[in-house]
Amino acid sequence: MKDFFSFCKKFKRKKTRKMDNLNKVLNTTRPVVSGLLHKYTNVVKGFQLRYCKVDAENGLLSYYLCENNEEIGNNPRGIVKLIGALINPSDEDSRTFTINSSSGDVIKLKANDAKARQEWVDALRAVVENLSSQSRSTKEHLATYDCFIASRKQLQETESCNAELSRIIENCDFHNDKDFLLMKALSSATTSTLSQALVYLQKYNDSARNELY
Repeated sequence: MKDFFSFCKKFKRKKTRKMDNLNKVLNTTRPVVSGLLHKYTNVVKGFQLRYCKVDAENGLLSYYLCENNEEIGNNPRGIVKLIGALINPSDEDSRTFTINSSSGDVIKLKANDAKARQEWVDALRAVVENLSSQSRSTKEHLATYDCFIASRKQLQETESCNAELSRIIENCDFHNDKDFLLMKALSSATTSTLSQALVYLQKYNDSARNELY
């Protein structure tokens, strides 16, 4: 039980630090979750100006055509999934960086200057880090859920064994023997304690998850 409590507290601290990092980056006085970037298209056209917009909640970066200062349309030119992506500044210059998506696609982008590039890199990395944390959280939640199912099943079997033991003792010729009565009492008390402990752990787990989210 002590290890279970330690895990919940450790996981809570880790989650809080990552959310603080995301909030710190995305809530700055000069947010860079949207803006103009040059995107590399092909060898012939090279870099073309695009309006880029980050959906931090869903982990998506959308980019739009913005030629001749025309109004940005509702339909993006392309969408990049950020979950599992690697955001790397380029060695070519101080303005270029790449997004290596989990699908294997590589998007090359160029900011106006070195400072703007760093702001984009920090923001995108914070989004990716938060998405990764959510993914791990889901897996850990499912693992915990499986453990509780297994524990409840085991407890049901224990309760059945306890009931059978009580029935056997009550029906035997020595049902008033002190040792048998003590065995019956200990079995019943142990089963009751295990049941209460499982309920307590379930409540603690639910409370810990509510505080995280």
